[in-house]
Amino acid sequence: MREIVNSNKRKGLIISGCIAILFFGLCLVFVAYLLLPESAFPIEAEASPSWAPDGRHLVYECYIDKDSNIDIPPYKQSEANICISNLEKQSHRLIITDPGADRYPVWSPDGGLIAYLREEGIYLYNVEEEDKRQLYYSDLKDATLNIDRLSWSPDGNRLLFSGCLGETSIRDLFVVEVNSGELSNLTNTNDRDEISPHWIMDGTRIVFLSSSTVSFPSQFCGGSGQYGPYQIGVLDDGDTKEIIYDGEVTPSPFFDVSNSGQIAYTTDVFTEIRSGNAGFSNVYIMNLEEGIPIEIERGSGPISWSPSGHFLAFNHNLNVFNASTQKIHQSPIDDLLINVSDIVVWSPDDQILAVTALRESTKFFDEDEHIYIIDLQEETSSRLIP
Repeated sequence: MREIVNSNKRKGLIISGCIAILFFGLCLVFVAYLLLPESAFPIEAEASPSWAPDGRHLVYECYIDKDSNIDIPPYKQSEANICISNLEKQSHRLIITDPGADRYPVWSPDGGLIAYLREEGIYLYNVEEEDKRQLYYSDLKDATLNIDRLSWSPDGNRLLFSGCLGETSIRDLFVVEVNSGELSNLTNTNDRDEISPHWIMDGTRIVFLSSSTVSFPSQFCGGSGQYGPYQIGVLDDGDTKEIIYDGEVTPSPFFDVSNSGQIAYTTDVFTEIRSGNAGFSNVYIMNLEEGIPIEIERGSGPISWSPSGHFLAFNHNLNVFNASTQKIHQSPIDDLLINVSDIVVWSPDDQILAVTALRESTKFFDEDEHIYIIDLQEETSSRLIP
């Protein structure tokens, strides 16, 4: 009997020891996880960068799973997360990992909030408190398809966007109050498609593109109907609407406006091909008050004014012009192919560009797209995530 008791005690001690060792091992794994550097998780692809006001941080879409290739159409990008990178420390951290797609993050002017889109609507992430809340609920099938990129008002109190929140694919301009979540339709037109809104004059005016259209119900915003040429329109104090230029303008993203009212845009490359030209777009700039377009270059691709309005970057090769339309820089990357569906974003000091791109030498779909950092002063370029 004593031998049986002793045997049971030994078994109990062995089992207890194994449990203790297993628990200790799990504790070590957990501690090791906590001590992992911020950049330890594998980022396979990145897109849609937005600068923090301090010029040292970027927020962007990050894709952790290899299957989530950002080259495929947006409605298949169901695994987008949101990350922040510290450029000085070269560290990266994952801040939004909710199931489903978290897309198009945009940093607020004071750096305290990040707005982004999910299928259910618009969300806000508090950078300091590291929590999030839903600002606007959308009962549409997927808000990331029906709401265009968000734009903060200069005072940080409102978010501006283009979207179709009704039953048709015609887009209107909307603002939502950050504190209350109250939504206002600024245009509310049934026969015009309005896109690419920009705050100017410190938030007192909005410049946008507008097109007459024949539309019918569609599950995709802006995905049906026959759109005429886009004209340039202005909203004064969100009330009085005026079309200031009725020439042909290519839809977003080939359109940008500086805070002072300098407009840059391209003509429609497809229209030019049909008319028998070589297929190149013309790049124009136009002062808001004068309304007279001036051609500065032939080419196509994303267009972006620097925060000061002193410089303009455009084209796949990232040509940079000063305000006098003199070319002062061309990208140091010869084979960088900029994603024309994404944006080119300037750092607050006008010195650095963040772009979504891939190497032109790679085969289509063979490589994920990544964010590249181009320092115009140092004339260097590098991937955000090495």
